[in-house]
Amino acid sequence: MDFAWLEIDKTNSEVGSTAAPAQKPVDSASHHRVAADLRRAGFLRSSTEYYAQAVGLDDRNFNAWMEYIDTLVRARQLKEADRLSAQILDSYRKVRVLYASRALVLAHRGALAEALSHSEVSLSDDEPHPYPKCVRAELLLRSDPGSRRHREDAGVLFDAAALASGGAWDVYFVGGCALMDARWSAHAAGYFAEAIHREPRGTVAWLCMGDCFHDMRLYDQALFYYEQAMRMEPTLTATVGRRLRATKFRYGLMRIFNRKTLQQRWEERYNIQSDKNWEPTTNDF
Repeated sequence: MDFAWLEIDKTNSEVGSTAAPAQKPVDSASHHRVAADLRRAGFLRSSTEYYAQAVGLDDRNFNAWMEYIDTLVRARQLKEADRLSAQILDSYRKVRVLYASRALVLAHRGALAEALSHSEVSLSDDEPHPYPKCVRAELLLRSDPGSRRHREDAGVLFDAAALASGGAWDVYFVGGCALMDARWSAHAAGYFAEAIHREPRGTVAWLCMGDCFHDMRLYDQALFYYEQAMRMEPTLTATVGRRLRATKFRYGLMRIFNRKTLQQRWEERYNIQSDKNWEPTTNDF
């Protein structure tokens, strides 16, 4: 899944958008919060600018490093992710989660054997962070994308990570990304749906749901999710192209689900469509 397109249109007004922080960040923690908000909203390139500030102000903010490198990988900025993951791991060899970040970069660069070695180290902690489990699951999927057994084993790891994290939305988001990359679109949709359940205003998960349905050639459903993302973040211009891409295929298709039914289900669950003046909020990652 290519997230390089997930960015703000600099020509549009940012007033009321997640892209404009309500308060100017002043320290590592506040820069980290803004970065996480932008990542969740789909502004990946903008989020990396704030992650860079967060780790620049405190290079021991390891959660910020983890999210920073993961975001660079999702945005296909592999050269920068490679440089930074090697740099921070060289400085903090005892921090296990940094081995997971390095493993993710290596896997996406095709060095799977080295990635697996780093993954083993990341999982050797007595109380491992949930993220190394997510990376290990992604390595399994990348080692043999068509393997049903690897997909099932990856699911066990993602579930364990979700449990260890207390059900954090981003575990499901990362799981969905990994499954989508491996072309398990229907299973990825399940993870993105759970991410939306945990964080209904996470625009990036709605976009990814649209991509899953588009990949399955269920264009009417894809259109619903793209339109929802567009309404949540009007300045996220990628939704325009994706909406047009889905629209041209939807007519005349035999559709399993009706788009209005999808809309009603989400309305009833989260009451997000009926309020015409609804605006997204910026919660912690």
